[in-house]
Amino acid sequence: MSKEDVYPVIQGTTGPIWKIAKGVRVRKSVDGTFEVEVPETKNGKTIRRRRRVQTLDRAINAAELFALKSKLELYRKGEDKEPQKMYTFENAAERWFEINEHNWSDSTQERYRGLLRQHIYPVIGGMPIIDTPHAEWREKIKIMLVEFRKIQSPKSAEVMHAVVSGVFTEEIDSGRIPSRMNPAHGLLKRVLPPKKRRNISKPDPFAPEDRDSVVEAAWKECRKDVAMVVEALAFSGMRLGEGLAMHIEKLDIKNCQYDVSEKVRHGKYGPPKSGEERLIDLPESLIIKLQAHIRRLKEKMFAEGKPVGYLFPGLTEGIVQRSLKRACLAARVRSRTPHDLRHTYAVTLIMAGESPEYVRKQLGHSSISITVDTYGKWMPNVKNRNLDESLRTKERS
Repeated sequence: MSKEDVYPVIQGTTGPIWKIAKGVRVRKSVDGTFEVEVPETKNGKTIRRRRRVQTLDRAINAAELFALKSKLELYRKGEDKEPQKMYTFENAAERWFEINEHNWSDSTQERYRGLLRQHIYPVIGGMPIIDTPHAEWREKIKIMLVEFRKIQSPKSAEVMHAVVSGVFTEEIDSGRIPSRMNPAHGLLKRVLPPKKRRNISKPDPFAPEDRDSVVEAAWKECRKDVAMVVEALAFSGMRLGEGLAMHIEKLDIKNCQYDVSEKVRHGKYGPPKSGEERLIDLPESLIIKLQAHIRRLKEKMFAEGKPVGYLFPGLTEGIVQRSLKRACLAARVRSRTPHDLRHTYAVTLIMAGESPEYVRKQLGHSSISITVDTYGKWMPNVKNRNLDESLRTKERS
């Protein structure tokens, strides 16, 4: 028996994939060569490292060698200790992931992996795909979504549903389970509110005095660049990704304005959430702080022989989120997220009498209805003291 017949094989988008051991695979490439894929731990996370090999035998030999050195059990067919005696949801999910991962960005892959590992596998990972009745699958998935929704947002529940449904769709396409038997179909409507209300988050703004205490604590407890981000978010209304993507060329110091044209997420830059750039006003006090920050940044970058571009190089979403929690703790204020600084900014403007249209433009909402729906309860209630007179019908002469 040749080595290519020794190991389990699944069909990928570019050709067969040989499963050598846990996380160790050999896959055929579009150009006819082969890739050895092995797991590697980096910064506490498991990533996949690939090496191209010209022939299948050499690729399998390299994969076997890695598995043996890593003390991983080989997935040989016909041996008594077959590691996968039952085709479970976890097996199906791994197959779905291998076939489709090339279509997803790194951040999407990371999110799907996290959902599978932390929330889905512990609940349904060990359930047999074929032998579990459809009704049992459906009930189990529904309960899982309901429990997940208690601790996560509707948007995250949508992503979890998409992952589970995607796995079953792949199994239907492969013929393992009958068509029209996707147990996740239609469950989202049963566990989530109507779509128009599904992803409207409830604002939890700081009181103005609490906001000021938290910003002050950030300057005392955190790095100066992190404190500068916190203050920029609090007094500009930008989203976290937009604040981290601030660029010196987009800042108009003379007119106290900033052109929001980029956001950053997981180290990748792109257009803002709305897809369109917007010009926002900044308070003079923030401009003064930004000028001081730019002077410090120029000194640092000059020492490294680099020009100043992005104002917060090296900072990530996680760093700011953790630092804000620390600042809230130091200020003895209930912990909030960076997005709540955006809510605070909007509510403060509205309560000060700024028009909803101006607030909409500052925040970058696509329509004023989003602004009104989100912050309507904070809008001043102007009462007509002469309501009776306004409604009274004039007496006929």
